[in-house]
Amino acid sequence: MNEKKKSRQIAWGRYVAIALILIIIPIIWLGAQVPQRTEVLSHLVREGLNRWHYSGKQIDAQTSRDAVGEYIRFLDYGKRFLFLSDVEQIQKTGQSLADSLKNGDLSFIDQAVDLVQKRMDDVWAFIEPLLKEPLPLNQKEILEMDPDKRQFFSDSEEMHRHWRQYLRQRILLRMVDFWQEEKAEKSEKGVVDAKPDVPRLEKKAREDVYKLFSSYFKRIREIQNEDRLGRFFNALLSVFDPHTSYFAPRDAEDFNIEMSGSFEGIGALLSEREDYIQVMQIIVGGPSWRDQRLEVGDKITKVGQGDDEPVDVTGIRVTDAVKLIRGKKGTRVTLIVKKPDGRVEKIVLQRDIVVVEETFAKAALFSDPEQKARFGYIYLPSFYNDFSGKTNRNAADDVRKAVSDLQRSDISGLVLDLRGNGGGALDDAIRISGLFIDQGPVLQVKNRQQGVKIYTDPEPGSIYDGPMIVMIDALSASASEIVAAALQDYRRAIIVGGQQSFGKGSVQIMLDLDEFIKDNSDQIKPLGAIKMTVQTFYRVSGDTNQFKGVIPDIILPASNDYLKVGERFYDYPIKPQTIDPASYRPVDPAYPLERIKSLSKERTDKSTYFEKIQHYIDILKEHQKNSVVPLDWPSFFERQERERNMIDGFKIPDQQVQFKVKALEALSFGNADRLAKERKDSLDNWLKDLKADAYVEEALWVLTDVLRLQGK
Repeated sequence: MNEKKKSRQIAWGRYVAIALILIIIPIIWLGAQVPQRTEVLSHLVREGLNRWHYSGKQIDAQTSRDAVGEYIRFLDYGKRFLFLSDVEQIQKTGQSLADSLKNGDLSFIDQAVDLVQKRMDDVWAFIEPLLKEPLPLNQKEILEMDPDKRQFFSDSEEMHRHWRQYLRQRILLRMVDFWQEEKAEKSEKGVVDAKPDVPRLEKKAREDVYKLFSSYFKRIREIQNEDRLGRFFNALLSVFDPHTSYFAPRDAEDFNIEMSGSFEGIGALLSEREDYIQVMQIIVGGPSWRDQRLEVGDKITKVGQGDDEPVDVTGIRVTDAVKLIRGKKGTRVTLIVKKPDGRVEKIVLQRDIVVVEETFAKAALFSDPEQKARFGYIYLPSFYNDFSGKTNRNAADDVRKAVSDLQRSDISGLVLDLRGNGGGALDDAIRISGLFIDQGPVLQVKNRQQGVKIYTDPEPGSIYDGPMIVMIDALSASASEIVAAALQDYRRAIIVGGQQSFGKGSVQIMLDLDEFIKDNSDQIKPLGAIKMTVQTFYRVSGDTNQFKGVIPDIILPASNDYLKVGERFYDYPIKPQTIDPASYRPVDPAYPLERIKSLSKERTDKSTYFEKIQHYIDILKEHQKNSVVPLDWPSFFERQERERNMIDGFKIPDQQVQFKVKALEALSFGNADRLAKERKDSLDNWLKDLKADAYVEEALWVLTDVLRLQGK
């Protein structure tokens, strides 16, 4: 495998299969005797982890305990079904996990699932009659919503008490939602002092909750054997690291469709979190990215087709949710989403494919208020590289062209914006880093077998030597972190952004398990695939981006800092380590960085915009901590109204950048003479956003400070 192909393996959400010669798992059986499918899967998973996972962890007593604990979380995340005695029973039957995998005997999985389903049947038998009668709404009680702060049930009485309270919370929440909808309708008709009709709202909400739970319990009972195995293997793999996972055959097929970019949908990567389907990444150029309302951290609670009533997706598998969301280009899908601040929004999107042009770099030229200096600005949404040859576009060549075009305007400084950039092709990350340094190493990569490999700048000399800013945020990951870290270590750029970047410093490969068994074993195929972490990358300084991310030189309050996204929020991340530094020579930036940081802080401390942003972050963090809810209607309603009014009434002031800006149209859309209307509209919207971007403005003021302190 040549070096360029190796480099392409590092990506955020893009993985390639490893050549079979790199991993050799022993023949599982002899002669014509073919083992059972579970036995083969168990062997492949165990051998693959023990031999090739980067961490070197083995399936021993500790990982077995951790894996069984994670499996119990998979089975009953909200602690709403299992008794403590059930949990102890599952832990006991699963404690010899290493031997079970070796023998291919995973019968305890069926026992555990059957036990959970029995408890679910008991719960439904209990709550179904409750939902047919009015529930008491003035009884003073509270409910802890965070399962990490609750214990499993000690007996049936405790389970019944919890479900009475939980049903009341769900009904109260639906009552508030219905009332908000009615209040909005009354407001349109001029009725401003309307009061909620509590008995009517209770009946309507209770009937809605009945339908919701009836559907939920029916779906839960439809777990297939493949789902049982898949959930267990994912629980096991998750304790090795959060990016190693098993794809059952159906899921592997969906993954391949998604990675090919040929699917039609909303352009978002989703994951199962708690009982919800949560948005983990917005695909650049997709419908969600263009619409800008669906965001990372949003939880999708309902999905509707066209004008149909949305159906609840709480508690279902992410692959099943994707089937509801994905659809033909041009059709509409309705999403009911719960925002991290508690707001519920209805988002209607038109399904489409990714608009390729939107993924490309865009460039703009800023001039300061006094027209004394010009600054280049490059927005890079992803590290794209068309390996298929259809467009021959790649991020490194486009950034090179952008810099060249901007230099014709005699720029005095440059901003490279990597906010929201989840990564992509490593080859382009290395080449882009090399555009701004003379020569030397850019990245170190370490695997379990072969030690450390150093990737160097492929082209001596830099194309731009002037002052430079790199912008990052909590969603800047992988290849973005490589570029930001390299330019920070070389002191070639000042890094500006939120508290830290994502912190993903690991490399995954996709292994098709069918490739490791004999051709005469078709009766047990397909087996699915494993996405496995096999490498980590390190900065030239020897430090790592893994877990810690890149810490900006200038930290600004960022509205996505309150989101619990990033490597540090996972349960079993690969722990950060350091290695020996590579031999590299940082440049002398010729300006006092501490003074630059001080000047920026003075500005942001006086900024009404950043003050409001910080206040907003504080509100959301407090909201997330408050996990206890009252269960009487007056208290519940008052709290919901107070929080809603606080969020709705919180207005971040409009911000207009003082710098003048114009776009470089040729780079943005590949046609300088004539832009199609939709492309022109997209460019106009992008410029409109730039003119109101306080973060870009602060980056430009930092460049102004650099020039002034350099006497230019």
